[in-house]
Amino acid sequence: MSFKETVNADIKNVFINESDFAEKINLDGLELLGVISDVSGKDSDYSESFSNYLDTYRTSKIIYVTKSDLKKIYKPQDMIVLNNKNYVCTKIDDETGILGIHLGVNDR
Repeated sequence: MSFKETVNADIKNVFINESDFAEKINLDGLELLGVISDVSGKDSDYSESFSNYLDTYRTSKIIYVTKSDLKKIYKPQDMIVLNNKNYVCTKIDDETGILGIHLGVNDR
């Protein structure tokens, strides 16, 4: 098995695995496995990219999903519905087949 094949197998078998880290999520109506990380207040980094646009957002999440599971290509400023709650996409990280989609929400 090549290194690339090993990494791709690890994405589903280790990182995005419901028995370990992942949970079932609904992303814009698509049911898939993902990992949700909550980031709040000063620990969030989304406001650096869009400081004027997003400085009213105080709570954010990062969802990690397998790139191949998505039906849509997301980009910053897209509106996203995660588990029936509206967010704005603030940043996308692409790490070897796993996407980190940063989401902001105005919690005021």
